[in-house]
Amino acid sequence: MCAKQTVQQIRDQQPDAHLEAFQIDLSSYKSIKKFETSLNQWIKDSNVEHSIQLLVNNAGILAKSYRITEDGLDE
Repeated sequence: MCAKQTVQQIRDQQPDAHLEAFQIDLSSYKSIKKFETSLNQWIKDSNVEHSIQLLVNNAGILAKSYRITEDGLDE
């Protein structure tokens, strides 16, 4: 199930829920900054108390070789 489907299921059960799904690549500074900007804008636009009440991270990788990110770091 993708994040958008999960968000819709939660909204179906809790119509007054203020939530948004964001995708972020923690190996990319550009992605991190984009997430920061998007999150700040969503908080500003949603006109709710400025806090994150639930944050779910899902990541995993099994790297058998040395790989460099676009920022020059070992992935």
